[in-house]
Amino acid sequence: MINFQIKHELKNFLLSYKNNKVLDFGCGDARYKKIIRENNEYIGVDFKKTGYENSKKIADYYWDNKTLPFEDEKFDVIVCTEVLDDVEDIELVTHELRRVLKKDGKIFITMPFIFGEHDTPYDFRRFTSFGIKKFFEKQNFNIVEYKKLLQGKNTVIQIISSEFFRYINNPINKNYKLIIFLGLYAILATIRLLFWFLPSNIFKNIHISNLVILEKKT
Repeated sequence: MINFQIKHELKNFLLSYKNNKVLDFGCGDARYKKIIRENNEYIGVDFKKTGYENSKKIADYYWDNKTLPFEDEKFDVIVCTEVLDDVEDIELVTHELRRVLKKDGKIFITMPFIFGEHDTPYDFRRFTSFGIKKFFEKQNFNIVEYKKLLQGKNTVIQIISSEFFRYINNPINKNYKLIIFLGLYAILATIRLLFWFLPSNIFKNIHISNLVILEKKT
């Protein structure tokens, strides 16, 4: 659910950009490479040591935890989805992203708010809507847009679904995977049905992720 919404938001964001240089920072499996390359030049950067399997990473360059291997103001756009919660020194990373971003360039960032620990032991932080705005303002960015992703009932469903599939994919449970899947799927379907009878705003104060679009201050 959350991955689909992030992709949808990114596609809409990229409609305004053609023939630009785009950095996908923390690209992982390069899941956004195709939609970025439709109209723009793509470069993906990831980390050598993370909780994400190295065999799944598809990157053009790797971050050395010090300096991005690019000259100042190289990129028109930077994409950074569900990454900054997993970096140890977020201020250093943010400084480097700002350095390689052109004047008036934009950064498309998503960061989880309510989500289970993942990519352990490299999961370091969560930001509220207020915290994320305050942090980037201090890093000398203008906040162009802010949005909460997957709010309310969908937050609860996403958390339950994620933890269900994490449990199913645990090697310990491989011999009973189908039985566990069917049982958990039935439970999840029941929860979805029950949610129809709850007020639409009952979980209004929770959301899965923060989307913030930043502009480099000149």
